[in-house]
Amino acid sequence: MTTKKSSPSGKSLARGTAIVGSLTAMSRVLGFVRDLLFARILGAGLSADIFLVAFRIPNTMRAFFAEGALSSAFIPVLAEEMQKEQKGAVDFYRKAIGAMLCIVLLCILIMFIFSEEVVLLFAGGFARDSATIHETAALLRIMLPYLPSIMIVVLINGLLTTLHKYGAGSIAQILVNLCLISGALAAAFWEPNDRGRVLAWSVFIAAMIQYGALFPLSQKVGFPPLPLWPRWDAALGKMFWLMIPAILGAAVYQCTILLNTVLASFLRVGSISWLFYADRIAQLPIGIFTVALSSVLLPHLARTHADGSREETIQRLSEAVRYSIFFLLPISIGISLTAEPVIGLLFERGKFSAADSWESAKALRWYALGLTPLSLYAVISRLFIARKQAIIPACIGIAVLAISLCVSLAMMGPIEPVKDSRLSDIISALQGLLPWSLNLGHEGLAISSAVAAATSLILSLVALSKDERRTVIESILQSLRVIPAALLVGSLCLFLNQFKLPNYLHILIILPVSVAVFVIIAKISKCKEQEETFAVLRRYLSRKEL
Repeated sequence: MTTKKSSPSGKSLARGTAIVGSLTAMSRVLGFVRDLLFARILGAGLSADIFLVAFRIPNTMRAFFAEGALSSAFIPVLAEEMQKEQKGAVDFYRKAIGAMLCIVLLCILIMFIFSEEVVLLFAGGFARDSATIHETAALLRIMLPYLPSIMIVVLINGLLTTLHKYGAGSIAQILVNLCLISGALAAAFWEPNDRGRVLAWSVFIAAMIQYGALFPLSQKVGFPPLPLWPRWDAALGKMFWLMIPAILGAAVYQCTILLNTVLASFLRVGSISWLFYADRIAQLPIGIFTVALSSVLLPHLARTHADGSREETIQRLSEAVRYSIFFLLPISIGISLTAEPVIGLLFERGKFSAADSWESAKALRWYALGLTPLSLYAVISRLFIARKQAIIPACIGIAVLAISLCVSLAMMGPIEPVKDSRLSDIISALQGLLPWSLNLGHEGLAISSAVAAATSLILSLVALSKDERRTVIESILQSLRVIPAALLVGSLCLFLNQFKLPNYLHILIILPVSVAVFVIIAKISKCKEQEETFAVLRRYLSRKEL
């Protein structure tokens, strides 16, 4: 029995993006509540740095898998298997779970035994104090069971997305955030030195809850999420062949963030926290729109490529590029120009001071400027992955990481030597080879992220075929009509910045006014993306389409 083929369409792409985007928006709002509580009970000092480094390790794995390598490799192969016959697709799905469980459990065992060494890989600057390393490693060991849960959830979400059943991954993340919010509320009643451990145990509990919630969804569509012993076959081999280069290619941004975390550990205390909170705000539009669009776009591109429909593939790519610019360009300008009041409104309370807001805002301005090129790169990379050309994003990823490292070393300034730290010696030696340098601290690391995003977009355009490159560039040029609206929004932000308004009042005024101005100017410019977006919303409200 073969699975039913479905032809992707613009309406289906918009519908899937709307569903995933709305659920992801809910998840991100809860994530902000979570981070607000983290900032309140931990602040931006050493305790916060310890927990955030420990939390960053499994969270980085989540970013690689959920938004990168595993889903990018799994979905195209699953789409191919579904074109053949149902039983083969089910067997491949269960073998993929079995194979990934074997790998992840082995990784967990190694990371548990060598937890302190793993911590030093992610935060070499912690070598200054052995107590800091011990505490970070203890938190990491508690949170390690999060990894197998992430892996299974990614595979279940990839399956359901391929079947045009959207939002499972976002639902899982909503449950995780609710659990972490509960943990943060509970941690407030504990002694300050014990709060990190309470939060770590809440991560452990969240792992169990999200798997339990998604298990029946997979079972319901005839794909039981139970592992089979992974006997090697062509489909499994193809998945791993795609996955290995995709680890670098599909997670360029996360790799630069990880690199910045390592380098920030050698800067003054608080640098890791400032970058974390700035990144959390920058991730909001990425999570709501880019991740939603990319997760829906990949199975569409995989199916059209499998069907040999090149024209429809290029059409979907063009639509995704136009929507990315329409949504993210004005948002990136707005965030960049209102960085300090946004940070202050969200996090400035409890142990998070006005000085912390100022330092986080420095990083947020640069993160915001990288949003649009980062989103466009995510869209284009999905085309390579759908065509099983993951080696191209992998090569781009390696080049971008090298460039990002050079920019970071040049911008961050000299570091304090750490006794018996080989990594500290290597960083100092590399900085000595550079012809010039600035002393911008953590802000320099944020600049390197923006440079990495722009570089990845340029290199991905070069890697496209001539016809595809022309299509993408034409789509970008067509989207330039949104620039007058975006510039006007930016001018409004600059104007309001002249007044020393309270943070809440600043945002309360600028947000509705900016949205209204943008919508009006886009309407006058006859922006096609806005018309299509409103059409989707009308169908949703009338219950005709969504």
